[in-house]
Amino acid sequence: MRSDAFITDARRGRTLHRLRTFVQAYGAQILDPELLISAVAANHDWLYAVVEEGAQGGNPGYADYWQEHHHRVVATRLWYRAEHERLVGALAGSSLNEK
Repeated sequence: MRSDAFITDARRGRTLHRLRTFVQAYGAQILDPELLISAVAANHDWLYAVVEEGAQGGNPGYADYWQEHHHRVVATRLWYRAEHERLVGALAGSSLNEK
């Protein structure tokens, strides 16, 4: 899940719809939207910390990936922060706009 600025296929403009569909498939009634979105953002940060550490440690696969995608990783981290309330609201049912 990331900003539409980094989506160039049919998923573009459908982030909230796709998020709701995914969560509903797993039982949205038992999930706390605030905790879920916070966990998604925390997982993003953890995953890319592993990649960054590998890149800095000399792993060529991680280094290539990090060099190519670092800007997207940082932008996505900022996007999660900026869009947190909208993502939570989409799951809570209070924000059904697709932007």
